[in-house]
Amino acid sequence: MGMKLTIVLLHFVWQATLLYCLWRLIKTFASIRSPQHRYGGALGVLILIAACPVLTFVWLDDRQLPVASELESLTGISVDSSSKTFLVDDPDPSLESHGNATTVAAATESRADANWLSGIAYATVVIQPYLMLLWTCGVIVLGLRLCLSYFGTVWLRRFGLTPIESSLLVRYSDLAHQLGLWQMPSVAYSAHIRQAMAVGLLRPMVLLPVAWMTEITPQVLEAVLAHELAHIRRQDLWINFLQRVVETIFFYHPVV
Repeated sequence: MGMKLTIVLLHFVWQATLLYCLWRLIKTFASIRSPQHRYGGALGVLILIAACPVLTFVWLDDRQLPVASELESLTGISVDSSSKTFLVDDPDPSLESHGNATTVAAATESRADANWLSGIAYATVVIQPYLMLLWTCGVIVLGLRLCLSYFGTVWLRRFGLTPIESSLLVRYSDLAHQLGLWQMPSVAYSAHIRQAMAVGLLRPMVLLPVAWMTEITPQVLEAVLAHELAHIRRQDLWINFLQRVVETIFFYHPVV
């Protein structure tokens, strides 16, 4: 299981790079100017990037994964358990008994050239535990950041809230209905933020800075509320969550 996951993570390096380069080429030569088309294309690339590891994991056959014992017999390479160093076996001990050093060297070089792919696979088997350790540490650190963000959202939804004016609430309800939202998200002023935001996945909520009660006109507040409702209508909160999850799991790739 660990080796299979490592192979999937390594395959993701070229998969994500290829998808990113293709998207850049499409944007450059197709002259995509519409913001909606650019957004849709970027979203499609994100979904493909997230799907590649899953498809690779399903496609890989456990019986075809490199195994240390099998690769050792193919490459003549073993690992000294005490010193953790590579040891290369002689290609043919009988050659050494005849004292023909040139023949031994030539045979060794020929065998190394023929099995260089197996050697790379064997090296992957050797370093696989260390790769998994580094990846696990990175996922834990970024996963904790994601959890802190979630608890911060829960805290914002519960503390320091002030209800909005009834007239603005009526207008807010009309805006939600016009945008086709079957359930009106909650809305309130918050004493802990400085800009408007939409939070929550299953139960979205729109938060406005409490200072805006006196600093911004109702017309501007309506425009801000319409903007945040549009984010909810377009499922941007779920898309941002997907992006954060992909960033957490595949943090080692600069594309994500």
